[in-house]
Amino acid sequence: FRCDLSGLLREEQKYKASLGRHSHVIEQKEASLLIEDELYAKLKNICMSHGVTWSSVLQYGWHKLLSIYGNCKQTVFGTI
Repeated sequence: FRCDLSGLLREEQKYKASLGRHSHVIEQKEASLLIEDELYAKLKNICMSHGVTWSSVLQYGWHKLLSIYGNCKQTVFGTI
């Protein structure tokens, strides 16, 4: 079955939007989170000890977030 990401929409748009018809970004949004100093060093050490890159951990986190909000087991996204 298909992932339902309508939970990411504002409440007033949930039933008006058909996510299957849209393939472009209407309103670009951005959020930042700064992880620094001791926490960054700890996370980097954990990655190194498990043989994974910091990037792969962040990508896993994004997949997990999409999976939770979309109520699906498989997610796909791309990077350039």
